[in-house]
Amino acid sequence: MKSKFRQIFAKKPSVKVTIIAAAVVVAIGAVAFLLANTKAWQGNGAVFPTENPPANVSNDSVPSKEASIATQWYPSYAANNLAAVWADATLIKYGESIDSGQTWSSAIEITGADASISHTQPDIAYSSSGLRHVTYRNNDGKIMYIKCASDCNISTNWSTPIEIGGIQDPAIAAYGDTVVIVWSAGDRGYSRKSADAGDTWGATKMLPGSWHLASTDPDIAVDSNGTWAVSFFQSDGNGSTNLLGATSTDGESWENVITLDLTSEQWQPDIFKPAIAALPFSLGNFYTAYQFNTQTIANPFMVIKAVSWTSGAIVTAPVIVSDPNVQAFNPAITSDTNGYVHATWQSIAQ
Repeated sequence: MKSKFRQIFAKKPSVKVTIIAAAVVVAIGAVAFLLANTKAWQGNGAVFPTENPPANVSNDSVPSKEASIATQWYPSYAANNLAAVWADATLIKYGESIDSGQTWSSAIEITGADASISHTQPDIAYSSSGLRHVTYRNNDGKIMYIKCASDCNISTNWSTPIEIGGIQDPAIAAYGDTVVIVWSAGDRGYSRKSADAGDTWGATKMLPGSWHLASTDPDIAVDSNGTWAVSFFQSDGNGSTNLLGATSTDGESWENVITLDLTSEQWQPDIFKPAIAALPFSLGNFYTAYQFNTQTIANPFMVIKAVSWTSGAIVTAPVIVSDPNVQAFNPAITSDTNGYVHATWQSIAQ
C-alpha cells in the first residue's frame, strides 16, 4: 500500500525534521518535546512534553528526502548551531540554524545544477573549527565530498566536489582537521581519511570484519576526545544479521568490535540502516539508532530501535524508540552539548 502520509520524526529536544507528503522538510526548536504516540530516548527512557510548532526548512514544493543533521559542539558560543542537508529532487540542499532549530536559513543548493547528474544520500558533519563537511552519492555511484568554511548559506562558498569512492550509503564525521568518510560497496564496508580538513585523502581502508563477512550500511561518529566509532550490520555467515560497533583512536585502525543487537532467526535480515552519534564530553559514549523488523521477512514491520555503548561494552540494552504500532524507516541521529540525543526517522501511516 502506498503511504498517505510520510514524516521524519525527531526525538528529544531542539530539532524536528519532518517530511509531509514528501514535499517539505521542517524543524522544531524547544527546551524539550515529545511527539504524540512516541517515546523520547536519551539512554534512560526519559519522556518529555511537546512544545512549539514546526518551522519549515526546505520551504518548496519539490519532494525532499534523506535528511541529515549535525550539531556544532565548539566553540561554546556556537553550541546552538545546527546544519541540515537533504536530497531535493536531483540536488542536495542545505539549511542552517543558530538558535537550536527554532528558525532556519533559506534552503540553498550546494552540489551544482547539472540536470544530467542526480545526487542522493547526503550526510553532514561539523568540525571544531566550524567547517561543514558533506558527503553524498551521485546517480553514477560515485561517493562525493564537499565542504564550506563560512557563510555557508551562499552556494558559491561551497568547495568543488571531490570523488572519494563508489557505490552507496556514505557517512561522514570530523574531529579537528581529520575527516573520515565510510560507505558500502557490494557487501563490504570501506573508509577513507583526510588529515587536512578534506583537502587531500589517504588510501581506502576496509571496515572491521569485512574480509570474509558481508558488512554494509556503515555510519560513523567521533566524540569530543577524538575517539571514533562505526556501526554497521553484518551477516554472521550462518544466515543471521547482526548490528556491530567498533572504535578507533585514529579513524583508520578499528578495534573492540562488539555485537550491539542481533536477529532472532537465521536467514532473516532484520537490521537495517544503523545511524550513530557520540555524546559530547562523555569520553567514548555512543548511541546507535537503527531500523529493525519485528515480524517476519515475508511480512515485515519496521520500527526504530536504539542502543547506547562504549568501546567494547553495551551501556543501555536495545530498546524500541519509535511508536511500535507505526512502521518507521531510515533513522538519523545527532547530539548536542546539553547531553541530549536527537533521533530522526521516516514514519508511514497507512
